[in-house]
Amino acid sequence: MNRLLQTTLLSMPETRVVHKPPNIAEKENNINLRTISNYNQRHKVTLLPELAQGLPIYVRDTKKNGPVLASVALHSYTVKIETGVIRQNRSVLVDLREEDPAVLEPNALLLVPLVQRCLVKS
Repeated sequence: MNRLLQTTLLSMPETRVVHKPPNIAEKENNINLRTISNYNQRHKVTLLPELAQGLPIYVRDTKKNGPVLASVALHSYTVKIETGVIRQNRSVLVDLREEDPAVLEPNALLLVPLVQRCLVKS
């Protein structure tokens, strides 16, 4: 009978030898960093600066202005607008100190010449 036995044999923990490559943690770390970098490049990820309390901002969802009341979580802020206090993600809030007409008015790019439009998008 020429077949291999598929059962595992008992062994003592002292006699077991586990083979681990010496730099597996370093390789996994490099793979994770490469994955993060590729994702950020593909999706054009940018880090948004934190907003200070009392800073005037524009909320894209509701199309209203208001001051920042507080930072609730890592990327979440409470904002006071005309209708009350709302909690919004940082990506929805636009700092009015850096007023960008393209962000505040979606049709503003139609008024800008073509050469300047190319510069705004890049």
